Amino acid sequence: QQQQQQQQNDMMMVYNPGHQFQACSFTSTIRFKTVLQSSGFENSIYESFNEQRCPNIAAPISQISKCISSFKLDPSNVIQHLQSTIDILNNYYVFKSIAANPLKSYPLKTPFDFPIYNGIEQGQFDIISGLEELLQEVKDNNRATLDIFLRMNAMTAKLFDGHLLINNDISTGGMLVNRTLFVFSGEVLDGSAKGTMLRTEFPTANEEFVLIADIISKNKNNNEMVKTSKEIKKIDGKDPLEFFIEIASKPSGIVKYKSLGARVQGMIQLFTNPNSVDYNHHSITHVKLRENYPDTSKFFKDEYHILYEDGSSTVWKLVQDVPQAVSCDMTKTMIENTLLDKPGSMYQHLDSMKHAVMKSESIIQKLKKKIEEKKKKEENDNPPLLPAVERMPHHSSHKKRPSFIGFIRFGKSIGYKVYDDYAVLKIDSFSGWKKTGLLKAWAYLTQEAHDRDVTNLIIDVTDNGGGFVKLGYFLAQLLYPDATWEEISNPYDRLYSPSLEDDIGDIKSIVDDYYDLLHDNITLAEQITDTLNANRELLIKKMSSMLSLLEAMMDILSGKKYKIKPEEIIYLEGSIVSTIKLTKDIRQSIVAKPNFLSTEQFETLWRQLVATANEVFSFPFADLNFKSLFGMEIENTEVSERVEHFRGGTFDNYTSVFHLVDPFEFTSKQRFKEKYIHHPFQFDQYIILGSGSHCGSTTDTFRHTVQAYAYTKNGKNSAAVVPPVYTVSFGGTGEKLDAAVTQFPAGTSGEAGNVEELYLIALILRVLNTILPPLIGGASSLNSFDKFYNDLPNVCYYCNEAFKMPIYQIYSRLTGPSGIPMEYVNEIPDYYIRQWPRATTFGSDKDLPDLYKLTSRVFYDRETIE
Repeated sequence: QQQQQQQQNDMMMVYNPGHQFQACSFTSTIRFKTVLQSSGFENSIYESFNEQRCPNIAAPISQISKCISSFKLDPSNVIQHLQSTIDILNNYYVFKSIAANPLKSYPLKTPFDFPIYNGIEQGQFDIISGLEELLQEVKDNNRATLDIFLRMNAMTAKLFDGHLLINNDISTGGMLVNRTLFVFSGEVLDGSAKGTMLRTEFPTANEEFVLIADIISKNKNNNEMVKTSKEIKKIDGKDPLEFFIEIASKPSGIVKYKSLGARVQGMIQLFTNPNSVDYNHHSITHVKLRENYPDTSKFFKDEYHILYEDGSSTVWKLVQDVPQAVSCDMTKTMIENTLLDKPGSMYQHLDSMKHAVMKSESIIQKLKKKIEEKKKKEENDNPPLLPAVERMPHHSSHKKRPSFIGFIRFGKSIGYKVYDDYAVLKIDSFSGWKKTGLLKAWAYLTQEAHDRDVTNLIIDVTDNGGGFVKLGYFLAQLLYPDATWEEISNPYDRLYSPSLEDDIGDIKSIVDDYYDLLHDNITLAEQITDTLNANRELLIKKMSSMLSLLEAMMDILSGKKYKIKPEEIIYLEGSIVSTIKLTKDIRQSIVAKPNFLSTEQFETLWRQLVATANEVFSFPFADLNFKSLFGMEIENTEVSERVEHFRGGTFDNYTSVFHLVDPFEFTSKQRFKEKYIHHPFQFDQYIILGSGSHCGSTTDTFRHTVQAYAYTKNGKNSAAVVPPVYTVSFGGTGEKLDAAVTQFPAGTSGEAGNVEELYLIALILRVLNTILPPLIGGASSLNSFDKFYNDLPNVCYYCNEAFKMPIYQIYSRLTGPSGIPMEYVNEIPDYYIRQWPRATTFGSDKDLPDLYKLTSRVFYDRETIE
């Protein structure tokens, strides 16, 4: 306790009247007693500064905004960055058109006749036009400041798209990195309290939203902590729920859901986290803000006035960290000249291509070792078969951890509880576990439910952030063992990109034709060699250019996103390294003699280049190799087929549909289930429970899949053919129409159409184009190589990594692509509970028993529930 107390005292903040640095000044600040260490984004810059001169300081959010907007950027670099962002979104962002005006889409068909998300409060915004206006503004004024990134982020935030992340890792000298939004109570700032925690009352008898402030202070007589609870009646003159609805209606970027109820619930969770009392900072709440967040001062005020039920009042103050370069007291000129206008590493890798190659032989040895280690790991990772349930007593030594309310746990994310008249399966995430974990939980759950004659099941997906889609489908298969893969699979498509479908269609065949033409054709090989040797100086430059291009390919594959490298990357790296070594050796022999390129050298080099090109073409690109990534298609169509849809008032080209469910894998899973689950048809009714907040796309895919399957089988029959599914939500605005149980925060996420990977194709084509003279196939064939390269969007100047965005969209199998994508369907719950529980996780679960009791009424008393 003494150590904890000392730590609290060490971290105490001091509320100052103001602080003036060389770059920015602030009228009021909060200074924490800890100081910023000189590790992080710009070590070399800060090593010369005494760390005591880099205090950890926070200032009002409006003044942080003013500070950031005072730093100048090179407008030419900003123009390139904006244009690149527009081009990338145009090429890959699948919702670019429908987001502009969802109701201007045809046909307006949705499953169950649900409404469509539309209007500015539900994510309607023309992102392309907005960015183009911003680009024109910079061009007209020939001026740009650091807040340009916050303005770009504000536009993407208007879409309420949780998977769209631009400017997520950009080179701005750390000026926009790791900012934190703090909310402090007046009691803490004036020293009368150590901390303030907010909580909602649950359950409430009158179904009204009640917000309680627990103010923690120190007893002067014995130094013990004392909690005083006060109900908050007004926040800036508004009822607390009205306050949360108001701030959730704004696109602050903190909670990104198209359903207003889910955003409100997310804001309530943010302010009332059961574990949110931070004795280090004493704040009500704090939110980490990275480069992809907009300017919070546009959506929040510096302070809010609070009125308690007893008539007393206080003030909440909102502050953010001062950028580290500013708190280290660097001058504005130094910050602008040394930190702000440096190009991002991705831009350097793909456009400048100036990075050296590691030693070839050592890389090859490392690659061989990694392949051996991977094979060995795969052998060790093969899980043993799950023992049959009857061979393993329920209270055996298998790994399970009871929760506070009696959950039987299977890992961190799965648990179940069987009550007298219903059971609960709670899944917090669809990642971090394998299908065997869920299979075990389902086997034990159905066995215990059978033993106790329980036939109703609540599937609790509250705050389930999603994960692997195939695990969501696997859970759907457990609920409905007789379902075929055609009956549960949902179709996907993506934008039809000419650079992918049109340009690349003939390229591989051209490369193969070149190889066949040159194979054993000594006369043609000699002719090409003579052409290259005609200008020895140009030949050497060509070889150097090839090396730069090949080195850029290695930079892409060696990037930080490939820390765990699949076998395909290892083999491709080995092929590129071998090509680099051969090219360097040949170039060196030409330079050293001086000598000319021999026919044998050209033939050897060409064979190696074609082999590397084929390795690149067979690489499992997320944008190209759909069949290996997504499994089989229901219809016998090619992914490259062009399909026109009317979205957002315009016609756009999309690919034909493909499916995530592989029928062969589905069959193996079915056999796996049949072997170990002895009561697959145990349950007669299902409820899916959630609040829509902190919900992932996999969670919504699961919920819609089982709901659509049950509807298809049962229709409107009173006698159910398969167990019916009911959806139940709670919290939010207090209105059922806003309270989606689950929803897509966005489509299936990708990294800017995987531009970095697509550049591998463009780069190897440039290599081939460099060495081949136009005498084979004419200039048109070589031009097709450069066309693919040029059709890819330019890399954004400040980017260290690719943007992340939805590049695929999902449709309900009830409508197919003739309907509206599910991301824009507002799936209203069947039933709504007007209560605001907060402790609903495995780690904090005190509200779950009452929530489950209220939810279970749907099994027996649907007529009296909304």
